[in-house]
Amino acid sequence: SSTELRFDALAFGPLAAEPKLHLLRGEFLEASGRGDDARGAFCLSYRARPADAANYAQLFLRDGVEALGESETPRPQRLAVARAYLQMADCIEPNREVQEAIAAIVEVEETEGEQSTAPGLDGVLREELRADLAELRADSALTDKI
Repeated sequence: SSTELRFDALAFGPLAAEPKLHLLRGEFLEASGRGDDARGAFCLSYRARPADAANYAQLFLRDGVEALGESETPRPQRLAVARAYLQMADCIEPNREVQEAIAAIVEVEETEGEQSTAPGLDGVLREELRADLAELRADSALTDKI
């Protein structure tokens, strides 16, 4: 559409460093039923200002860890929410440990379906992700001092 072409011209041109434009583009794409493209635009909004990207990635990582611990939420939903947060964290700032955690969640989702056969896995993933988050925070603090 012409609206999409205009958004793209701005988002990948003179306003590429403007986070709000990427958010608006993401909203437009989401309303058009293009969820994957919308998530890509949202990711670009968090990456638009490199100085903020690491903080955003840490926030999404933290939210992913917290989602795994939501005991009131059914396990399949918990895993899906955690995976979405971790995927956004990895999109913003790629990280091997986060990618491994995403792969582990996908494996559990694929093998379990709606049945929970390994209730302890959420705790293991959560602890591994907490360690990764602490490491990312330490790396970020070092970067800020350099």
